[in-house]
Amino acid sequence: MNAVLFDIDGTLLTSHGAGRYAFEKAILKLTGLSIDMEALDWFGRTDYDICASALEGAGYMGHISKIMPAIFRSFTGYFDEYISSHMDVVKTIQYVPDLLASLEVRGDICIGLLTGNVMETAFIKLKAAGLDKFFPYGIGGFGSDARSRNSLYKPAIERLKKYYLNPPSEAFDRVIIIGDSPKDIECARVNGVFSLAVATGRMNTEILSGYGPDAIIDNFKNIDNIIELLV
Repeated sequence: MNAVLFDIDGTLLTSHGAGRYAFEKAILKLTGLSIDMEALDWFGRTDYDICASALEGAGYMGHISKIMPAIFRSFTGYFDEYISSHMDVVKTIQYVPDLLASLEVRGDICIGLLTGNVMETAFIKLKAAGLDKFFPYGIGGFGSDARSRNSLYKPAIERLKKYYLNPPSEAFDRVIIIGDSPKDIECARVNGVFSLAVATGRMNTEILSGYGPDAIIDNFKNIDNIIELLV
């Protein structure tokens, strides 16, 4: 059995910065700090890192690790509220539903997530895009698990093993991380697994290839070729 871990933003869907609004409200509510989250670089980073950097830059004097769970809870509420009234901001990347449907019917590929999103907001986005049916809830590594994206791999694999494998002490034959940013490629390299870069986000194939992915594709159109890379 192989495991495939998908990034979300820029890979499966786009949400046009919806998280910025929710983070600004959550941080203001819990710390009193008014921070322009749009001024930060979000590309490929975890929500934990983005929020912690915002607090550090604003001179927050408390313990960031202690306040972060409360910020994430508040952030999730505001995010859900925003998406519920702005469903049109979430757009599915072309050909993604077709690829996921093809993987769903196979018995040799287990799919999960490795995303910088807080776990609850990851599934709010997937539901808005109509993709939640393909991903078992909570199975993956999330931006609420750790600040470093590279550290999300271990919880992702442990959750996938418990969900898919019997007994869960077994190992997957191969693990593939699919994403649109250099940080996805780095995460795969650091954790010794295969990286498949896809130019559906901010970077084209020429730029992404400079970061040394194991394989790279323009988009998800050629499903048969993609599956050959995953099995």
